[in-house]
Amino acid sequence: MAEAGPTLDEFHLSYLMGFNISARLRNRNLGNTPTFPAPPPPPAGAGPFVSATGIIYQDGYVGVDSSGNSGDSSWYWGYARNDQVVADNVLLSYSRPGTLFNDFHQDPQHGMEASYRWRYRESNGSKIGMEAAFSFMDLDLGVSGEPDRRVVGVHAFPLAGVLPPQPPENNPPAYTGTWEGPGALIYSTNGIAKVNIDAKLDGVVYGFKLGPYAAWSLGEKVSFGVSGGFALLLHDSDFRVRQSVSFAGQTTSSVAYFHSDLGVLPGGYLGGELTYKASDKVSWFTSLHYQNNGRHSHSVGDKEIEINFEEALFLSVGFSYSY
Repeated sequence: MAEAGPTLDEFHLSYLMGFNISARLRNRNLGNTPTFPAPPPPPAGAGPFVSATGIIYQDGYVGVDSSGNSGDSSWYWGYARNDQVVADNVLLSYSRPGTLFNDFHQDPQHGMEASYRWRYRESNGSKIGMEAAFSFMDLDLGVSGEPDRRVVGVHAFPLAGVLPPQPPENNPPAYTGTWEGPGALIYSTNGIAKVNIDAKLDGVVYGFKLGPYAAWSLGEKVSFGVSGGFALLLHDSDFRVRQSVSFAGQTTSSVAYFHSDLGVLPGGYLGGELTYKASDKVSWFTSLHYQNNGRHSHSVGDKEIEINFEEALFLSVGFSYSY
């Protein structure tokens, strides 16, 4: 059995870098969100509304009219806002549950860590004890670009010179064409408008660790140690999303969301440390810890961002002082 040695506690201070912290942005399933404006139903006996493209849009509709959409055009259509009419086209948008951007990250994340070690026993250069640590780290994750068109998109329906009825500004209901007509637009040659999403998550991650450690001498001045135990993360962050639509060189619409949240994520850690003894009291060290604290989600509107701390790596470089 190892003999009890002198009790020398240690204070550690280090610069902290976080790696492999990723995020995923997706559309949530909000249930059956009704189309606005809702298409007036066909007359009795004509059957239900049928989308000409097979897609249910959020801000309008294009249906199969009483002519069966003769000539690849329909007068059974409607839209919600004046800014949806761009360059002789009506723009209609759709949004489905699904992933918009997957596993985006920005390495490294930066912070600081302070820890305290209680040394219980020491024998022939080997040490065992307990450690407790506190850390804080800025978290900055973001993504920008065009999302998966299977999830979010905007179709442009040519009017071919038809002057669309204008919905009254800020005064619903919007324009709603009927099954009987008139007022045709061409639906079979619809183009694609560009959707761009800018998502940003920033904040601070506070970390707490508690567990045993052990160290072994590799020479007169160099030692190697391992540690592991309980880890807790507090994630205090802001989530911002801006979604814009552009067509024919014009930005036609934009919507922005903002949400703040605090996540509490328990988990565990395991790591190794290499130490160089500069003097009887002062040592330099570098350590690498694997930490698993699960996932945390932010939701606002129909958007959700999920942060993944399941495979986080933390690299520390700093010094320790023994007394």
